[in-house]
Amino acid sequence: MRAANEYVAALRECAKAAEQGGIRYSLEPHPFCYGANTEGLLRILEAVDSPALGVNLDPSHLFPVGDLPHIVVHRLGNRVLHSHFSDNDGETNVHWRPGTGKIDWRHLLRAPADTGYDGVISLEFEDVPGVSRGTRDDHGAYHGNVEATGEFESEYRIALAYLTELATEAGLRVE
Repeated sequence: MRAANEYVAALRECAKAAEQGGIRYSLEPHPFCYGANTEGLLRILEAVDSPALGVNLDPSHLFPVGDLPHIVVHRLGNRVLHSHFSDNDGETNVHWRPGTGKIDWRHLLRAPADTGYDGVISLEFEDVPGVSRGTRDDHGAYHGNVEATGEFESEYRIALAYLTELATEAGLRVE
């Protein structure tokens, strides 16, 4: 319990600094960490009790812990400050191109429209096979590709077209 209290105290300090700076701080859920699921995020938001603290919506982190990302958006409402999207198999913490895993993107993109979200949705590609992770090995250190590969750019364009179509259908502003 001591570690949890220390974590909340640290987040309060971060939120206080954000408030003083006129910015907001977004907490990202991650499997096996505090705030891994919606219930944990809501408890943290309540404990910190700051309008400056919100959430970075990461469906590929929420889905494998049993949350349905579109329900998460509805439950968190205006506390979703940013979103970065990638897909996965629902069992592991991989980050694939949206549309290649099991996340229901049509429902997920309707949820921000329903809740009035007007923030950024970016793509997070960490595990697109063969394109986003390099092969360089520095004795135990992970290093991604120095430059994006042509395959990476292709995967990005496919994902962008797919999500843009669904976002437009859902009534989200697309720029």
